[in-house]
This record gives sequence, structure tokens and C-alpha cells, in this order.
Amino acid sequence: MCLITGGAGGIGKATAKALLREGDVVHVADLSRADLDQFQQELRTDQHNASSEDRLHVHYVDVTDRSQVEDWVQCVHTKHGRIDVLVHCAVYADWNPIEDQSVESILRTMSVGFDGMVHCTKSVLPRMIEDGYGRIVYLSSVASTMHLFKGYAAYAALKSATDAWSNILRIDLRDSPVKIANVRPGIVKDTNLFRRHVSRTHLPRLFDWLPAADPETIAKTIVKATHRSNRSYVVPWTYRVLDFSTRCLPGVSRWLCRWGTAQRTDLQMKDDDQ
Repeated sequence: MCLITGGAGGIGKATAKALLREGDVVHVADLSRADLDQFQQELRTDQHNASSEDRLHVHYVDVTDRSQVEDWVQCVHTKHGRIDVLVHCAVYADWNPIEDQSVESILRTMSVGFDGMVHCTKSVLPRMIEDGYGRIVYLSSVASTMHLFKGYAAYAALKSATDAWSNILRIDLRDSPVKIANVRPGIVKDTNLFRRHVSRTHLPRLFDWLPAADPETIAKTIVKATHRSNRSYVVPWTYRVLDFSTRCLPGVSRWLCRWGTAQRTDLQMKDDDQ
């Protein structure tokens, strides 16, 4: 029995579909009623996933609202008697230089990503411990450590906090039945993050030579993490090299990221709509 926040689009939806294919019951929470309805409709019309429709449950939940999260978790636990997996994918991002961001937008980035993570974790954790089993997977990003170019201070801060939270929780829960993982993707195509928030001018030329993963690839890693938790995953694997070089040679890495990106064709981005 799995809970997924931000589960009606992008990586969250791909993860929900992957877990459904494994035979799991999946409860998806999202702030977009339209995306929730569309997800259900997709399953009804998809012959490969039609049998999964009865195992998908959708919920309109604002993860920044603690009471809504607690009511959602209580409802699901009462219905099924247990919660085995929590995957926290909910995110809000505003990729702009600090002078172009409002205080409200910066704080919303942290509220959706971090406050939502805390609300969900604190709601499911006591139940998982009492039931003797639990897997929690947080969606982070390579942006948590790659502080290389302009325009994403709030997003990088959120993902750095996500990494720290998950790393310390592994220590806190070492002797418990609950295991923690975080998944750190690089660029991911076919997601609203890049469609709505990221301009090509905010990605360095360096990223033209790094592949973009699709949500399904990230979802496979998340599903693997639910079985082999207590570690951090970087996907695609090529970003491990950049992650390593950023830690060891930060000056060189920043130098390589000084120029805006070319018109790479594998990403649908904010600039395409302008």
C-alpha cells in the first residue's frame, strides 16, 4: 500500500504507474484536480493499465496544510490497515535570479517541498513503526550539491535540505523497521518543472552534453529504492561524474557553467511557450 505526493504528473505519475504494474494499491495526492482526473481517465483508456484502475485512488491534498495531510493519511490507514510506502514528489519551483523572485515564491518552494515532506513523514512514521514495516523515498535532485549557475537558489536550498533530512533520518531510524532513501535526478524531460519554470538561458552549455532522463526512468529507480532503501541514488549515472567533479573541483565546474545553453531539442522548456 503506497502513498505518493505530487502523484498526478511527471515523475510522481510515472512512479504511480510503475507501482501499479507491480500490483500495489496506490493512493495519489495532488493539488491539481484536473491532473488527478486526467490520470484516472488515462488508466481507463489504456489497455495495458486498465486492470490497475481499481487499485488507484486519487486525493486532492495540499501538502503544505498539515491537517489535510493528517486526514489523508488517517483515511488511507483506516481503509487498508497499513501504509507500506511513502514517496514524496510534491514540489514547487521558481527558477529565476533572486532579484526576480518574490519572497512569497521563495517561501512557497520551501513550504511545498520541505514542510510537505515533514507533514507526510510525521504522519506515516508512527504507523509504519507500529506496523513493523515502512519505506520512505524522497525525491531530491543533483541541484542539492551542484551550486554552479544562477537562478535556482531556493530550489537548491530545498533539495539540500531534503538530502540532509533523509541522511539524518537514516541514522535516527537505524534500529527501526522503517528505511529511508532519496533519489537525485539530473535533468528530466516531460515534466512541468522544465515546461513551466526553467528557461534555457538558466541552463549552462555544459548541460547540452548531459542526457535528460524521462520520468519513467526515474520511476524505475524510485521503485527499486522502495525495495533497497537506506541509500541515495543519482540518475542518470552520468551525473555521478558531474557530482564528483563539483565536489572536488568546484571552481572548474563553475567555469564550465558560465555560458547559457544552446537550443537542445530533447527538452520542452519555458522558452518554447514564449
